[in-house]
Amino acid sequence: MNIKSKALEVNLASYHVDVSIDERYMVLQEVMASYRGLSEKMEAFLKELSHPYRNWGFIVSEARTFALDYFHQLRKHEKGCDAAKLYAKIFASAVKAAQRTEVKSDAADNLLLLTRKMAREGGPQLAEAINVAFDEIGNLGNEEFSFFVKSYYQLTDIAATILEKADVSNLDIPAINSLLLRYLNGVYRFWQQEKDCMAWLEKEIGQ
Repeated sequence: MNIKSKALEVNLASYHVDVSIDERYMVLQEVMASYRGLSEKMEAFLKELSHPYRNWGFIVSEARTFALDYFHQLRKHEKGCDAAKLYAKIFASAVKAAQRTEVKSDAADNLLLLTRKMAREGGPQLAEAINVAFDEIGNLGNEEFSFFVKSYYQLTDIAATILEKADVSNLDIPAINSLLLRYLNGVYRFWQQEKDCMAWLEKEIGQ
């Protein structure tokens, strides 16, 4: 019993490491610096991002809060575009690295929500971040990409919003078109594999 306890202590101790915030994430703290009441929350988020054993569920939840609930900071801060690009990469990383399916799904949904919000409200200053978001999605493997195919938030709707409201002069339209083609092919294959589409739809809407 003592041997097992000692082994457990050693194993647990390996997860307790001193974490310094990675410099590449400091822009997120800089953009939120005016919200002093959130400094501890932001620091905990950045340390988790910098930790060798990341809790992706926590990271996705906190990234959603900072990126979406405080989106106005991304829009008005001089480094808001850099922060928005980083949030897009964080969500995409979660889709790839998280172990739990629900965390991967949440990360995909949040990346789509962020992209939609940038298209609707971001203005030309966030065009580069939109490009990065689409690049991150397009670079995912088929298994990870399937979370975007099955998401409630459709890439086609987001692309339509981009073309309607965003300044397209700084957008990579060929890359967006290529991603949409992949997405539509994925949607078509997904529905082909569903034996009873109505049963699936009723399940999704909770009926």
